[in-house]
Amino acid sequence: MPVLFPDNLKHNNANRPVLDVGNNQVKGLGIFASVADRNALDSTIQTDGFLALTNDGSSYRAYVFTGSTWNQTDNWTEIGGDAALPTGSNFSILVRDSSNNAVFDTSPRASSFEVFNSTGATAPSVVMTRTTGASGVAAATSSGDVLGEFKFRGHDSGDVLREAGIVRFVQSTASASGHVNTKVEIGVGNSNGVQTALTINEERVLSIQKQGTAPGAVEGGIYADTSDNLFFGVS
Repeated sequence: MPVLFPDNLKHNNANRPVLDVGNNQVKGLGIFASVADRNALDSTIQTDGFLALTNDGSSYRAYVFTGSTWNQTDNWTEIGGDAALPTGSNFSILVRDSSNNAVFDTSPRASSFEVFNSTGATAPSVVMTRTTGASGVAAATSSGDVLGEFKFRGHDSGDVLREAGIVRFVQSTASASGHVNTKVEIGVGNSNGVQTALTINEERVLSIQKQGTAPGAVEGGIYADTSDNLFFGVS
């Protein structure tokens, strides 16, 4: 039968414990030197939601019993720590998927975002870095490598997702000591997909894409044909 106390339970020595959880006789809470010790806990002390501080071989971690079979590892859920997070590759972001599950994604989607710097000392920035090394290890990039790009998409009349434009930075020569030469390409979408409209190279020279068919006249516009003729739009 239970023993009832009309007041707080205290030890006559203030430096001694009233309850030693390490004896593992507390239903709902225990400290275990190994997973095997936790599995061996008497069934009369086991309970749903049991909090077990367990040494997994390298350190103590906190686990809660959330399953139905005591000695099955996957019936225990770690509280905090890396094991509480889903697995993912390097340089990925933790997001919610379409089922509202937390997952790591290397190409997450967002409706909008803002880059904000509250220090006031430097301007906010977005940096794109390309390397040919595995797992982010620095390694020289090569001529033709795309160093970064912004893509734009839309949906056609059949509700099909289509590429609609691009701004792309491409390495224009082999890597040199102390610098990387690039060109920027700007492409627009039309019935032929996304086509490059103009390019600015590392010498800051602007190139207009040559066109085999004359486009519609645009006042103040310019275009070049395949015979190296340059045309200006007038009113």
